[in-house]
Amino acid sequence: LEQFPTDPVTVSPLPILTLKKSPNTNILAWSSYPGLTYRVEHSYTLGQAIWVPISDTLEGNGSTLSTQDSNPARLAKLKGFYRLRVE
Repeated sequence: LEQFPTDPVTVSPLPILTLKKSPNTNILAWSSYPGLTYRVEHSYTLGQAIWVPISDTLEGNGSTLSTQDSNPARLAKLKGFYRLRVE
């Protein structure tokens, strides 16, 4: 059982992951918060999905963070999903 903080002072707003698509790469960006860590993951499906990390763990610093996905196999697919894991 995972437990999550319930104190509204310690809970940060959920970041919004933005995607900028180009022929050879997808650039993903989001606003970060100091003290939190982030990792972008990818899956081809949502039902019983297997999420694969596509970025290293990034430390939040209060500014916009970003990572790129330039994997040709993922870019060639017409469907896929990204999620931002916050820890």
